[in-house]
Amino acid sequence: MAGAVTPAVDKQVGEVFRQLGFGNGHGFLRTALPGVTLFRFGRHEASCPQHYERGIVFVLQGHKEGRLNDMHIRTSSERFTILTDAYPVHCETFASNPLPVLGVHIHLDIVPLRQLAAVTAKYDQQECGASPEERVLTSIPLTTDILAEVHNLLALLPDSGDCAAVGEATLTRLYYAVLKSPAGVVLRALARADSKLSRVSGAILYMQQNYDRKITVNDIASHLGLGESTLNRAFRIATGESPIQYLRKVRLTRARSLITLQRMPVQQVAGEVGYRSSSQFSRDFRNYFGVPPGAADSLPYGSVSVIGDT
Repeated sequence: MAGAVTPAVDKQVGEVFRQLGFGNGHGFLRTALPGVTLFRFGRHEASCPQHYERGIVFVLQGHKEGRLNDMHIRTSSERFTILTDAYPVHCETFASNPLPVLGVHIHLDIVPLRQLAAVTAKYDQQECGASPEERVLTSIPLTTDILAEVHNLLALLPDSGDCAAVGEATLTRLYYAVLKSPAGVVLRALARADSKLSRVSGAILYMQQNYDRKITVNDIASHLGLGESTLNRAFRIATGESPIQYLRKVRLTRARSLITLQRMPVQQVAGEVGYRSSSQFSRDFRNYFGVPPGAADSLPYGSVSVIGDT
């Protein structure tokens, strides 16, 4: 196995950001290659729950720290992160104006993963107990082999023609490098329809699609053809909480977006995200974010921008 990468300021990464006109700013840039998003944070952002999409995250300058219940991860030039499903994660970004955090988020496309997983199945290792494959959030050492594929991918981004011609193939090479590494056990589990992680993924997708209506654990389990106890057990192993606790977080992070981005009146938001009691919504919001819904604009990451396709 290739050795771990030594922490360093990555000059190639900074040059790619400058070529894309993203040498300054605080937020995200969707690139010409579908599913690949750059991020740049020019200042510190305190820990706060944020909704993150399924993907592989590489931070190549600076670092970020995340927490999901009992899982604590660090993403830096030494370690990358895999999030197998869309999930609210407490995140803190350590950046300053002279040394911004620079990184890339790569959406996990399940179709090529399943195709490659069949080839890399020989790398599976027998694990006992709560193995890494059962967790939705994992932080893994970044090897030189994987970093080389990240650099190959970044080199394409300033040229939309390069992205169209060889972008998909370059992403496949990166997926393959990760699947062959110790981190691959997570992605191989996600790709198998009969794995616990895949079933948890199905439950998460169902809740993402139905958070605005009344749903129960039985509804979710029935949709997946599972028993309630089986679903609850698998979900707790993968996430450290119950499906209903996750559903509450999805509703609250969605509510924050409706308030801060769509400027929806607080009185209307509770019903929009599936709450039948506005007072219960306000209590849950304060407990989760530390401020009442009316103060949502004061929360960290409130001024993060998202720049459209290049």
